[in-house]
Amino acid sequence: MSPNIAIRRGTILIYMSVAMVLFVGFVSLGLDGARVYLAKRQLQFAADAAARAGALALPDTGPARSQAIAAAGYNVCDGNSVVINSSNIEFGNWDPHSATFTVTPAGSFVEPNAVRVRASRTAAGSNAVPLIFAGIVGRSTCDVHATSIACLAGSPYGVIGLNFVSMSGGTSNSYYSSSDSTGYIASPQNSGTIASNGNITLNGGATINGNALAGPGMTVNASPSAVSGTIGNLPQPLSFPNVSFGNAASSNNDASIPVTYLSGSKDLSLSGGATLTLGSGTYYLHSLSLTGGSTLQFSGPVNMYVNGNVNLSGGSVSTSNNLPANFRLYVGSSGSITVGGGSTLYADIYAPQSPFSLAGGGALAGRVVAQSVTESGNSNIYYDLSLVGGAGANVFLAQ
Repeated sequence: MSPNIAIRRGTILIYMSVAMVLFVGFVSLGLDGARVYLAKRQLQFAADAAARAGALALPDTGPARSQAIAAAGYNVCDGNSVVINSSNIEFGNWDPHSATFTVTPAGSFVEPNAVRVRASRTAAGSNAVPLIFAGIVGRSTCDVHATSIACLAGSPYGVIGLNFVSMSGGTSNSYYSSSDSTGYIASPQNSGTIASNGNITLNGGATINGNALAGPGMTVNASPSAVSGTIGNLPQPLSFPNVSFGNAASSNNDASIPVTYLSGSKDLSLSGGATLTLGSGTYYLHSLSLTGGSTLQFSGPVNMYVNGNVNLSGGSVSTSNNLPANFRLYVGSSGSITVGGGSTLYADIYAPQSPFSLAGGGALAGRVVAQSVTESGNSNIYYDLSLVGGAGANVFLAQ
């Protein structure tokens, strides 16, 4: 064999070796790259699902965290269930104008409206995505990460009377935001939308700073000038489940209520200028009555379940920090709810089986869902847009 042939064979062998390395590199880039891309997409789907599930449970962060973790686990990434823990979940507030997420500090009175979920498959976590061909060139795994933010948009309705809404005597529904330092009286906006499956009637100078939406085929009986927004009809009837008391009847903070005010049948009654202060927690009552200039004060957030009548026409409720979200009133019967007396009630009221009436110059700052809503006597409802969830609320992916 001539030396030239040997040299050529040696050169070819070198070229083939280099070509083989390049071929393996391209195969790695193709196959392993596709595997990493798929794993990244799967991880993003899991993060999105977890964030959505968590947001649906807001503002209660405990259930929100549990639902987010469970939703992530229903998804797979590279053949394995996605695992996240509490440290991967953050609750905060999403500002759509600046597109920023701000973590809610511990102990804050501001309810979170968004969930941020971070999911990862990393070498540090011993679950990085393995690379088959890239291992030949010294890269055996690849870290992948996914982040998702889901936001719970507020309800578009400040007032819902399922059977009807009747307003007279200078009543109005305006914007209120507990996060707005200007307050609700100084800066009304066109966001006080009311809705009903039945008719909506406005007379006697009643006004709506927002939309008035009657049920399908029903009527809004009002002058166009009395409604700042749209007068129209809902595309379909609204439906709300009855109040579920859960374990509130057996697990509550009723023991902190003095027997002077709470009867054996769970009727809480204050009169004669009495003042009662209750701490944060859950309360289960048969009825609630405040008369004679009495005051019920709450020092922290309260969920109150009432299985009968609520009469606040002769007294007042002092909600912690004047935040409607700090007094959630659930009425689970056909008993009536009456508010009046010239004071402002800061509350989020859910009572789809009960008629609600507001009169005597009283005001509700918050939100109400009731069987029917009647306003009269220069009373006002101010919808708090900072309330999370509620009727018609929806979840969207913010990022």
